[in-house]
Formats: sequence, C-alpha cells, structure tokens
Amino acid sequence: SDLERAEALRAEAAETLAARERRIAEAREEARLLIAEAVRAAAEESEKRHAELAARLDAEASRAEERIAGASAAALAEMRGGAATLVRQASLRIAGVEPSDAAVRAALGDG
Repeated sequence: SDLERAEALRAEAAETLAARERRIAEAREEARLLIAEAVRAAAEESEKRHAELAARLDAEASRAEERIAGASAAALAEMRGGAATLVRQASLRIAGVEPSDAAVRAALGDG
C-alpha cells in the first residue's frame, strides 16, 4: 500500500540522514585530530627553533666574552707597558738611575 511505501521511504530517508550525520561527525573528528596534530607539530618545531636560537646566541655570547676578555687583557698589558715606561723615565729624571725590572714591577704593584 501507499502508506507502507511512504513509511519505507521515510525510514530510508531517516537512515540516509543518520548515515550522513555520522559521516559529518567522523569528518569533524578527523579534522579536529588533524588540527591538533598540526598544532602539536608547530609547537614542537617552534620549541626546536627556540632551542637552536638559544644555543646559537649562547655561543655568540661566549665568543663575544672571549673577545672582550682578550681585548681587556691586551689593553691592560699595554697600560702596564706604558706605566713601566713612565716609571723608568721618572726614575731616570728624578734620581738619575735606571731601575731594575723588579723595581719597576714593585712600583707598579706587580711584585
């Protein structure tokens, strides 16, 4: 009968709709999982790049500190050399005597 056929079509339509809704739900879940994986991968890559940058900056800072220490040591040596020359010249002018290396070091507080 027409009523039975209409009821069968309605049931078929309901099943088709339910199947469609299940596929949509599955697609949404798959999309959610893909997005979560993409976010996780991006965060992991960001952490990796951050660690690499931090390591590179630490290495550059260490090299800069070494250069500064070298420059400071060179400047101090140059200043001590200049001071030693002044001590020798002053001793010659004031006392007329050339001081020994030990006396110059003592005058500069080095020994």
